[in-house]
Amino acid sequence: MSDDVGSRQGDRDTRRLREQARARMQDSDMDVDFARLTPADAQSLYEELLLHQVELTIQNEELQTARNELAAARDRYRDLFERAPVGYLVLDGGGTICEANETAANLLGLGQGSDLEGRSMADFVAPASQDQWFLHRRAWTPGGDRWVVELGLRGEQDPPTRTVRMETLPEWGSTAAEPRYRSVLIDVTEQRQAEQDREQLIDLVEEAPQLMTGRRGPPRR
Repeated sequence: MSDDVGSRQGDRDTRRLREQARARMQDSDMDVDFARLTPADAQSLYEELLLHQVELTIQNEELQTARNELAAARDRYRDLFERAPVGYLVLDGGGTICEANETAANLLGLGQGSDLEGRSMADFVAPASQDQWFLHRRAWTPGGDRWVVELGLRGEQDPPTRTVRMETLPEWGSTAAEPRYRSVLIDVTEQRQAEQDREQLIDLVEEAPQLMTGRRGPPRR
């Protein structure tokens, strides 16, 4: 598919260059008096034209190869973006989602990344995490480095049952006039649940001696 598209694009470019060359020749003073050319001059001109044609062919082949490599790299990037095990988002300066992969859509409760486009990230943040989201977004600047926050996601249950770590950095080439940012969403729900379970277990162990003492009753006299 990419090779066919690149070939058609190369043919269009060749025709466009030929039309531009003819127009330029008509507008310029380029004129050759072939009647006065000697056989040696004609042969030399012919060889020069052939050489120039070969050079153009080589340049066109190199450009076509570069286009094919670029198309292949773009396809690999798109596949990596869509199939990544973590959620990827591209957002504008206001927090509106411009692009998203399938993993991000699943984390936020939708089926496909395209379903997120045009939606505000704030719509998916749990009420208890809205302040953290607001401060996270307000810190973004095109020339910044990296910003990290943990957010509870909005769901059917309260408190939220899913927690994500969101890391955001400016998109390469982003400008102050039209800032864009890339965010990765990492599901840390199980990690946070394990930490809570561990803390509860520690509290239970620390309270165990007191509970045992209470069960034995007062000491005998």
